[in-house]
Amino acid sequence: MNTRMRNWRRFRSVTLLHLSLGFLVTGALAQTTLSTVGLCGQFDRIQDAIDAVVVGKDTEIRVQGDATYLENLLFPNSFTAGSIELTGGWDCSFLAQNGDPSSTVIDGSDADSVARIRLGGGALVIGGFTVTRGRADKGAGIQVLLAGDAALVLENLWVVDNLATSPGAVLGGGVSAELHGYESVDIRGLLIENNQAISSGPAAVYGGGLSMIASDSSRFRVEDCVVQGNRIESGGGNVLGGGIHLETRHSVQGELLDSRVSENIATGDLEIATGIHARSLQSSTLAVERTNLRLNNSDGMGSGPQLWVSVHTTSTLWVRDSGVTWGDFRGVYARAHDTGQIHLTNLTVADHADTGLHLAIYELGKISLYNTISFGSLVDLQAPTKLDDGANVIGVDPLFTDPTTLDYHLEPGSPAVDVGDNEPPGGLGATDCDGRPRILNGTVDIGMYEGIAVVFSDGFESGDLSSWSRMVP
Repeated sequence: MNTRMRNWRRFRSVTLLHLSLGFLVTGALAQTTLSTVGLCGQFDRIQDAIDAVVVGKDTEIRVQGDATYLENLLFPNSFTAGSIELTGGWDCSFLAQNGDPSSTVIDGSDADSVARIRLGGGALVIGGFTVTRGRADKGAGIQVLLAGDAALVLENLWVVDNLATSPGAVLGGGVSAELHGYESVDIRGLLIENNQAISSGPAAVYGGGLSMIASDSSRFRVEDCVVQGNRIESGGGNVLGGGIHLETRHSVQGELLDSRVSENIATGDLEIATGIHARSLQSSTLAVERTNLRLNNSDGMGSGPQLWVSVHTTSTLWVRDSGVTWGDFRGVYARAHDTGQIHLTNLTVADHADTGLHLAIYELGKISLYNTISFGSLVDLQAPTKLDDGANVIGVDPLFTDPTTLDYHLEPGSPAVDVGDNEPPGGLGATDCDGRPRILNGTVDIGMYEGIAVVFSDGFESGDLSSWSRMVP
């Protein structure tokens, strides 16, 4: 199936009265100003509609679909109050909307970031577009730098074929976000594909698809995203996060949930993370849950893990109910410094050319490893003696359904079924990687999935045959 044609999320126009994201936005729908863009609209250009927004007011901008807009958008810092909802895919009447981001394209013409978001406050929702052909030193598709208590939602977007490049450090080939106060960002239902982040000099590069750096008391959530086919490269610096780079500082709360990170490439000679690089500092928290990493590889002299996580000072980081499979070097590399804590729970790590799990503890740091499968790599586990571990299946065949097709569900008779620890350090996740209850038969399973592979899905396995025909062919 063409990934871009998949319905990543049933997109509906989100009114600013009904955001279920923890953002409080005031104002009645009757008081919202409606602007339209396109051949049938009030404005020819999206930027003209943005420039017409009145600070402190609530504005909805509907953009006509089946069109390409050659623009480099700017949402200015002078917008400090009120709300803007910008959505694509509308018909000529601006009363009906399709949910296909490919129908409304914003093309940056390789001139700058396709959208620069500089809000000083208020709320902004953007959804229903393809964002492409941006070129900048960071966030070539979407570049986010918020201030005050600004709240941003990016939903149902395709961010594809953008290039972030510079002789210096580079952040986010597709999307780059930097938060420094009380801002909040929610990114959901995005396809981030075929973007590049390249430094031509000896500088570090972070996030071929997405880079998120948050400090102070800000917060973010990334969920239901597919990040694939992105590339990160440096002429002599670290390349960290072929797909995603996440960094939390101070008292930030960050989350990456229910996403897939695959087939990203990291090229460099020093430190490399091919899929996700996640770092938590000070007293911040960061969670990676129900996320699947696979086929993220290196291309060059260096090599590195698909998932690299680290904690410093008193921070805490969780990786739960996730899979890391089929990499050309290591699966997971985890480092705990100072008094930071990392909780690795219900993971499936398999089929790496080097080490599946490589864990390192410094100073008074702590790493817990529970309910985890590591199998099929050259070395399945490399860890210090002070590792806190329990109820794992390491180096023992867990009876996967079919690793050659990336199916890591468990088959009947698996030694990983109903033998986990229900109370691991850091706690269990709410569901497994498929979204099923984390405990089905009283005791949690080991690995990313709960229960054995489903052979039937037509009622037979439950004994309910009511939907079956009595006719015999």
